[in-house]
Amino acid sequence: MERTMHSFYTKLKATVGQATQTIKEKLEDILKMHTVKVADMAEMIQTHPNSVMSEQTLLYITYRTYRLNVENMSLYMETKVTSQAEKKAVNGERILAIEIRSLSQSLFSYRSYENKIDLQEPVKVEHFIENLIHDYKENSSTSEPCSWAKTEA
Repeated sequence: MERTMHSFYTKLKATVGQATQTIKEKLEDILKMHTVKVADMAEMIQTHPNSVMSEQTLLYITYRTYRLNVENMSLYMETKVTSQAEKKAVNGERILAIEIRSLSQSLFSYRSYENKIDLQEPVKVEHFIENLIHDYKENSSTSEPCSWAKTEA
């Protein structure tokens, strides 16, 4: 009887251990799956062929705004043109703000003056934002910044 109980206990322990490991792996996949870097968002907004860019120079400082409407989402980004050497610069521009909105709510917001997010650090986003950015990166044929962004008159 004791041998049977020991065998049952050993099998139960192994089964629970396997189930725990499987659950842990699935949770890690889920948590990893919905993250994207702010720099990747910025690059997509800058280089997307449907982005509309406008530029304004105030006190010898050039600012750019990008607007992109895709998949019932509105993406907006403000940047300041900088030297490539400046920290937190993506393609020669310092990101000041990024806003991603659906028709009814804000889905993601980044403000350089209030957020302590590193541009290369993955941030949690809705799965469709991640899919949009990853699909764009996979299908993008060029890595040149803003080479075909439309300029607003």
